[in-house]
Amino acid sequence: YKNLEDKFSTSYYELSDCFTNLKKEIDELDFDSSYLDKLNNRLSDLQKLEKKYGMSNNELVAYKEKIKEELGLAINYDNYIKEAYALVDAKYNKLLRIGNTLTKNRKLLADKLCKMIINDANFLNLENISIKMDFLTNQKVEFKDNGIDNVSFLVSFNEGEPLKPFVKVSSGGEKSRIFMILQFIITKLNNQSTLVLDEIDTGVSGRTSGLIAKMMQQNSASIQLIVITHSVIVAGVASNHYKISKIKNGSHITTTIKLLDISQRIIELAYMLSPEEITDSAISQAKTILGIS
Repeated sequence: YKNLEDKFSTSYYELSDCFTNLKKEIDELDFDSSYLDKLNNRLSDLQKLEKKYGMSNNELVAYKEKIKEELGLAINYDNYIKEAYALVDAKYNKLLRIGNTLTKNRKLLADKLCKMIINDANFLNLENISIKMDFLTNQKVEFKDNGIDNVSFLVSFNEGEPLKPFVKVSSGGEKSRIFMILQFIITKLNNQSTLVLDEIDTGVSGRTSGLIAKMMQQNSASIQLIVITHSVIVAGVASNHYKISKIKNGSHITTTIKLLDISQRIIELAYMLSPEEITDSAISQAKTILGIS
């Protein structure tokens, strides 16, 4: 058992050294019980605040910063107001510069637009028309989503008459023609490929209807036109005709649309010419309008 005795002896001395070294390390630790008490008290205070305000620790920190900011504003109120006014003035001046630039550009474009409208209006039998975009100036600038301008569309349809607001002096036929001209101009400027005109020829007839039809035909070379009309002359220049019907089925109404063949186109145009009874004369006129011999 000599070997075992030697091993136990060696182990005993090694353990004894470990115990001595460990005790030394523990004795050298700097433990401050008062600091631990301070931390526990701080933790207790935080828990009380969380319970009192119903907030988490992070929310309490954010709330503290908010109160701190509000307190700072209260203490330095005069400086805060001064800075706020300076910021408002800077924003106001920036908006005013942008608004004035927009107004300047609009006035330049307004002159061009008026000339374009007048040129097309002359073609549509409005030969003595005068147009002006009147930019109204207010003493107090009012900022809006689309700028600072109040614009009135002034027009005179007869030579020697003063310019007056378009909405007040224009007839139904005059409104129709100007609106159609504007739609063509806007569609082209925006590079749009399709334009829908819904009874844009209301209030016009005879020679003027023919001119409207011709303008539509010219514009259809670059724009796909979908035209809803009750004018035989306007309908006659279309490349294709669709018939829209409304069918009542009980309490519901169903709308259908049908592409017409040439014989159906003749019948529908004849019906527009003679709604009471489709006569041979109406058929003949429909064929003439469609260019069919």
